Amino acid sequence: MSFWNKKGLMVLCLVFLVLAGCQPVNGFDPLKLFEKEAGVTSYEGSVSLAFDFDVEEAVVTEDSDGLDSYTDYQRNRLEEYRMLNGLQLKLSELKVNTLVGQVSGKGTLAKAQWSIPFAFSIDGERTLVQVEGAKHPIQVKNSAFTNKLPYLFQNVYWMAGTMSASTENGEKERELAKKSLGLLVRNLPNADSLKVEANKEVTVHGAQVTGTQAAIDVTGDQLPGLMRKYARSMTFDDKGLRELADGIYGYLKDLELGDGAYQEWLGDKELSVEGIYGLEKFALSYLSVWGLDDELDTEAMKDTRVHLDLLADEQQIVRQANLAIQLKGEHSLRKGVTSGSVRFAMERWNVNGGVQPNVVAGQDAVDLSSLKTSEALMDQVEPSSALDHFLRDELKLTRKQFSIWLMDPSTLQKMGSRVQEGGYLSNTGYISEGVAYGQVRKITEQLGYKVEWDNDTHTVVVKTGKKEIRFTNESSIAVVDGQEVEMGSPVQFLGGAYFVPARFLVEQLGGEVHWSSKRASELYITKD
Repeated sequence: MSFWNKKGLMVLCLVFLVLAGCQPVNGFDPLKLFEKEAGVTSYEGSVSLAFDFDVEEAVVTEDSDGLDSYTDYQRNRLEEYRMLNGLQLKLSELKVNTLVGQVSGKGTLAKAQWSIPFAFSIDGERTLVQVEGAKHPIQVKNSAFTNKLPYLFQNVYWMAGTMSASTENGEKERELAKKSLGLLVRNLPNADSLKVEANKEVTVHGAQVTGTQAAIDVTGDQLPGLMRKYARSMTFDDKGLRELADGIYGYLKDLELGDGAYQEWLGDKELSVEGIYGLEKFALSYLSVWGLDDELDTEAMKDTRVHLDLLADEQQIVRQANLAIQLKGEHSLRKGVTSGSVRFAMERWNVNGGVQPNVVAGQDAVDLSSLKTSEALMDQVEPSSALDHFLRDELKLTRKQFSIWLMDPSTLQKMGSRVQEGGYLSNTGYISEGVAYGQVRKITEQLGYKVEWDNDTHTVVVKTGKKEIRFTNESSIAVVDGQEVEMGSPVQFLGGAYFVPARFLVEQLGGEVHWSSKRASELYITKD
């Protein structure tokens, strides 16, 4: 099953356990909450997720000051924050049934003036998404998506997902996950800010639900102290660490294949378990003493806040949850992003009832893995539709951006074939008589167009579908759609590749060149 099922809720419970601790308070038992979640097999619900970030727009829009201070990598990361800013995902209808392995949902993805309706369904390992404005449904293999999640998230989802595994291998994973979670939850310290209110009445999907509401607020400067207590407590949990080491040994032993990759190391169980136990002890003791102070600047994080509240009904099943994360400062975010927030809300009903997800028709679906470029993806979108504008104007899907790194031409000449197509220096250029040069093929292809060699005329031909540009070696004249145009400097053949004045080629292809004297070795190229 994919992460759209109850794994998401179990991860939320894990977050709550980490922040609140596991000891029962006023009848509210977070550990029982997590255990109950493993028994949920179906439900209907709604989910919303919203992002807001304050980004230095001068950097994102290539202001000269921004170019002075930021590398190409940093600008790309800032662009991601700009795209997330104001983005809202709302699932008004979510249906989950883990017994039949199906999930479905309907909702909207919104940013600025655009709101894009969509529907999706998950059946086993296949996800189908139908978006208003798309010519065909999109098919995604779930493993292809989850493999792109950050490594930590992959492991958290694995722990949550294996709590409901039913296959033989899944049962072994489930036992290992239980031992891991047992160690985690037994040692969690309770935060002072945990508040619990019994007999709380809330409205869920138009119906009154009575239960226990728990809320917690934690600031960033409190986290290091909580985590040190947490790591220290686990360090001295000998029984839990030995049980976990034994579980890890059994899991690895079962994974042993015909090639005997683990055979030698796992041949002596007693020795192997003791070794795993020792590694656990070392890692936790390191974190409890040294590992956190170097990573977390408590003064810088004091304005970072996390709020989480959960409403569990009388059966200790989560029916409503809200998570708000307020971030402030470059330490919590990154250079160029001054503050931000992430808000998540969910509620669910008809828990363990007769839920039947709606499957999206996929007869003419297009596999996402076959769409290798943004242009191929945009070919699946109806022109001038809201989706088209959303992808182009808000998510900047068709935007091209890259850097050309300038070096001395004599050095470039010595590099030889390494500057050619496929070479690791193919994004290099040079300055000759005050003019910045870039490689014709590299610039053209990164802007989404094609380059050909005309053997009859011995010219390099750039084609966009609407324009044709011809370059002749050692000539300063380019032929654009049959008309001669003076470039000001000649074409040069260097290191096995053709180079032309970079600004001329980029601007002919509809792009822009950005340069700063403070970063004189870099040309930053963009095209919307």
